[in-house]
Order: sequence, then structure tokens, then C-alpha cells
Amino acid sequence: MIEKRKDSKGRILKDGEIERKDGRYEYRYKGRDGKRKSIYAKNLKELREKEIVQQKEMVLGVLSDSSTFDDIFQRWYSQKIKQIKQSTAALYLSNYNNRIKNFLGRLKIKDIKRSDIILFYSELITKYNYTGNSIKNFHKIVHSVFEFAVNDEGDETKGDCYESLVRKVLNLPWKPAVILLFSVFANDWNLQDRLSPVGKLYDLPMVSVLDAVSPQFALKNDEGRVISKNQFFYDMFHPGNVGHSVMADCIEYLFEKIDQAGHASLNAFELGLTEEKILQENLNLAPVIGNSFENIRLLDKKDIYAKAYIDEGGFDSTDTQLQSVEMDDQLSLTPEFPYNWMYDGTKNTLNREKVYFELEMECRALLLVFKDSGEVNVGKAKVYVDGEYHFTADPHINNWQHCNAAIIFNNKTSENHVVRIEIAEEDRDKQFTILGFGYVL
Repeated sequence: MIEKRKDSKGRILKDGEIERKDGRYEYRYKGRDGKRKSIYAKNLKELREKEIVQQKEMVLGVLSDSSTFDDIFQRWYSQKIKQIKQSTAALYLSNYNNRIKNFLGRLKIKDIKRSDIILFYSELITKYNYTGNSIKNFHKIVHSVFEFAVNDEGDETKGDCYESLVRKVLNLPWKPAVILLFSVFANDWNLQDRLSPVGKLYDLPMVSVLDAVSPQFALKNDEGRVISKNQFFYDMFHPGNVGHSVMADCIEYLFEKIDQAGHASLNAFELGLTEEKILQENLNLAPVIGNSFENIRLLDKKDIYAKAYIDEGGFDSTDTQLQSVEMDDQLSLTPEFPYNWMYDGTKNTLNREKVYFELEMECRALLLVFKDSGEVNVGKAKVYVDGEYHFTADPHINNWQHCNAAIIFNNKTSENHVVRIEIAEEDRDKQFTILGFGYVL
């Protein structure tokens, strides 16, 4: 059994926490620049509060409005260096420091225009006499940094929804076991840097498929490559059958390491707290990213909220062509969000006189869950809050049949709002499905 480190009062210390000889506490971590850093406190409670602040800055401060091209490059390079040969990493860093950094490094990533990039490439040619292949090498770096910045902004809540879900599961009365599994995209990227502080705060086991497979993708067969990207991935975002088998092997490896380590018992914590009590203490701390959606509830035709006033208008049909999944140990497919509201302008011309759905309720946050589809007979819907246009829900943006959640509003206080979902004028002879709503009171 692996012995857990404890302080002089018998409390279990997390990774990076140290009780110093002078009685103070220290937390050691690696900053975004890769350098070792420390924060200090008079006691363990104060230290852990400072840890949360530090981790929140690490998570949310990376891609702020003031983030520069250099900020994003350093973040991208710190991940990329783990996945490529040392000689390739050295070439990337040399090209960046010698040419790219001086031209683009100090510019805010959100302010860089296409004309800036064209001007940079023009300078490489006219001032430094670079030609075809050399320009391609610079472009590869620039393009990768922008791709990384865009991908890293893919979650509009910056991890708030993710931590809310983790906390919701951890607080379930039957106390399920939780493992955080970080998959990987075909561009050797995932969200583990942003989201792993959630696992650290709640002391959850985490599995990184990126760390397991990406470093060997760049190798040749005789250099130790086990599986190629073509074998692992089905498309840019999803593993194929072989890839899923590898992911399952990663989880099985975690279980093997746990078995080898032995299981903790109450006797191991007789001087301190049990694992369950430590988790509860951590859940009582401020979240590392956020918990705005921890208490979210579903609103649909079946799960009705008494204080929600609904005028379904022309959304009087039920969609049965839904994304379906295997639930628990059932091999048969179960449709998701079957108690939905569908507007069907393809069959009922009377619907075209009532092209809206209206919901009035008092809540702090509200999410619309609508159906994405690649079919030609689905159309767009405009979303209004208290008479003001907010956004257009377009099922064709993702263009395949699945559930899409969009935040209508997320406020600090609960207020009464009227939400109107109206079929776009040009699409009133088509279909649109409201799968349900998520609301936080």
C-alpha cells in the first residue's frame, strides 16, 4: 500500500503540498512558463484557498482578452514538445524565436488580422529571402497556434459546465466512482490542461489518452510506434474501433495500478480524515473553475416545472428521429430527449401561422437543447429574450443528428424572462425540434 503523506496534525497532504519546518505550508507547482513556483500560507486551510485561486488563474487566465500570440504559442509548444522529436521541437523553437516572435509575439491574438499574416510572410520573402519550403515551415507554426487558440475557446463556459457536472455526480446519494478520461483529437490536442485542475481539487483518478498515444504517433515503426493515427482515428474528433480499444486499455491499466497499490482503509487515516470526508471538504470549497450549472434541471413535456408558463404555438408534434445511445448494460438503443417539441412545417400548413414556441419563467440560467441534423428538411430558429434577439439556432452548423445545447442566458440572480423561439422566415416549410431546456433557479 502506498503511504499517504500527512502533516503534523495527521491531515493528508495533496500532491505539491508541504509542511515546512517553520510551521508554514507550501504548495509547489509548475507555471504556464514551465518554471517551478511556490505559494505559502500560515495554515493548511489558507493554503488550499490560495491553491484554488492559483489554479483558477491558470485555467481561466490563459486565453483572456489580453492573451498575446506569444502566450498561445508558449501554451501550444509546451504540449507539442511532448509529442515530437527533440530535433523537430528545436527547429520549431528556433523559427519562432528568430522570426515569428518579433513580428507577431506581442500582438493580442484576438486582434491579429489576415493582412498581418500576409505582411509577415511578405517580410520573410523580401527581407530575409526565404522561399517555398521555408515559408511552409513558418506557416505550420502560425497555423497551429491559431488552431490551438480556436480549439481552446470551444467551450463557451471555459470549463464551468464540466466542473458543474463533476460536482453534480460526486454529490449523488449513491456515491458513484468517478474517473476523468481525457481523449485526444487527431491534431494531438485536448482539454486536459484546462480541466485537470478539477480532478486535482477533488482528488479524482485521471486518464490521459493524449499522453498515452500521441508521443508515439510521430515515430516510425522501427522506432517504437505501436499504432498510427490512421489506425486510431475514425475522423478528426473520434477514435475508431481500434482507438476505442486503446482507450479501454488505458482505463484497465489504471485499475491494474490501483490493484498493485492496494486499497486504503480507515486505519490508514486514524490520525486524519477518511477519503470520503476529504472529498466532502473539497466539495465545500470554492470550485476551481465554476459550478454555475451544478443544480441544473430538465424541462420537457414529461418533466414540467409548475412555474413555467408554456405556449407551444406551432411546436405541437413530437420528433421520433432522435440520437440514440446504449444505456448502462442495455445493448438496445435508447432515444435521447423523447419528450420534445417539434415544429413540422412539412406536413401541417396550419403550423405556419404559429411559427413560435414561448416560455415564461423565473430562473438564473436557461439552456436550449435542440436537435442538430444533416437533413435538408430542417430549418433555423431565432431565439429572443424579452423581445430582444439573442442568437439563431442552426441545426446545420454541425450537420449530423445529435443533441446541441446552447446557453440562452446565465445571470448572477434569478429573474423572470420571456423566451420566444421563432422559425426563420425562409424555413417555415421545414422542421425544427426543441429537445428540452435546462434551467437553474
